[in-house]
Amino acid sequence: PILLTIPTYDAETFGSATFAHNVYSAIVTLIVISILLKLYKGFEYMDTLDIVKYGTGNVLFLLCGMILISYLFILCVLTFSEFTQNLQNVIFPDAPQEYISIFFGIAIIISLYLEIRGIFRTASLIAPLIGIAFLLMFIILYKDVDLTNFTPIFGNGISNFWAQGLNRIGRFEGVFYFLLISPYVKSQAKTAYLSFLQTLLLVLPCIFLLIGIIPYPSIIESYFPVFELTRLISLGRFIQRVDSVFILLWILATFVYMSLTIHFLILYIKKIFQLKYSNRLI
Repeated sequence: PILLTIPTYDAETFGSATFAHNVYSAIVTLIVISILLKLYKGFEYMDTLDIVKYGTGNVLFLLCGMILISYLFILCVLTFSEFTQNLQNVIFPDAPQEYISIFFGIAIIISLYLEIRGIFRTASLIAPLIGIAFLLMFIILYKDVDLTNFTPIFGNGISNFWAQGLNRIGRFEGVFYFLLISPYVKSQAKTAYLSFLQTLLLVLPCIFLLIGIIPYPSIIESYFPVFELTRLISLGRFIQRVDSVFILLWILATFVYMSLTIHFLILYIKKIFQLKYSNRLI
């Protein structure tokens, strides 16, 4: 989800400095992750709510729990709505959005019954495929990059560049899931830094290609600039329309992201309201 429309929104604000600004945002995010890991030292196998309950008792536990549940619920609704709408625009322009929502929702419900380990296994299969696909895209298209598209360096203004960087850290919000999955991993720090590194290896090269090939302001005219890039890929005379592969990977990645988010939403509802079984919530 992070790569689909964010480059367009960033380009509207930062212009030719979009890539440089993403580097700046990545540095800010890395600092925040390092600070959080320092604060979480000694609580590596506890999630956020467990730590709140351990340190403050039930009152703040309930308050923080309701805030977290509200956040995850809103995130699910917005992501699901945006994804189904984008899927309709890209692949099924004539299909009702309700049908797309039903089919995708059924797939997510099935994945929830596999529990978190099943979601992790699915993610471990999809992640290498996504990495390989974007690596091949970079190798094929980097020769078309025009470095003059990255000037002026600060785009639409220095003050705008620095101030907005602190507000755009949310683009890496998926990395902060390490605060929720701590009980399921051996090393919280290793998981956090590896997740952040994998995100950077996807986001930064892709935005570098986008700005280098589709200059500002042309990029803001495309709502799905990443798909514009994939349509430029061709391997000989017989391998065309590689964009269909990226669409499949996008669907799978969103499927894992949504499944994981809903899993934690159900988990925290169960934990806060002390429910014995959670299957009815699914």
